[in-house]
Amino acid sequence: YCRWETIHESHFAEALLRDEAKVEDYLLYDRFKDLVKNELELMEEHPFGTVLFIGSGPFPITAIFLHMYTGKVIDCLEIDQGAANISNSILAKIGLQDKIRIHVGNGCSYDLSQYDVILNALLAKPKVGILQNIRKTNKNARLLCRTSYGLRKLVYEPTPVNVTMGFIQLGTQIANKGFTISTLFLINKTIVTDKLTFKWLPTINDADIANLSHMLTDPI
Repeated sequence: YCRWETIHESHFAEALLRDEAKVEDYLLYDRFKDLVKNELELMEEHPFGTVLFIGSGPFPITAIFLHMYTGKVIDCLEIDQGAANISNSILAKIGLQDKIRIHVGNGCSYDLSQYDVILNALLAKPKVGILQNIRKTNKNARLLCRTSYGLRKLVYEPTPVNVTMGFIQLGTQIANKGFTISTLFLINKTIVTDKLTFKWLPTINDADIANLSHMLTDPI
């Protein structure tokens, strides 16, 4: 399915450049429209400025909706120069070349320090390298990481739990009927741990004992 989706995206991009299709004709247009809307709703209480989408491919439909919903300039990072060239041609054709910028680079090593929000595409890999780069170089970024659950894992490879080590999950967008992609809303653990302070208790009362017991016995 992933291979089919990639091929379909490439063929559609070429058709659009030949004036044989419009953006709204994309087979997954409505699906991505709702997906991006749901992802942004995860962040309603978190103001942001700069946005990066990793893995934009030849037809940057996610970036188009990110700009449409937020009004912000959206940066994209694409590892394949050919796909980036096609994206730039499409953006020029539809008049969004100044609103969506395509950069070529590897998410495992690219400088991500300037972004408030980073959205990692489901097919952008290796996720472990990309998330490690985010965690080490941009501790304040809010991360939207696409994944899959349940039977949908037969269609899309999920994001393994070990990949998100070093992050705290603030929310999840779960794919419902008719959709395939879910999204994790993550922040770097240091945002929380850097604010923690510790002190020795001079005495321990019954309430302290109850709290400690609760912390040690309840699953996290």
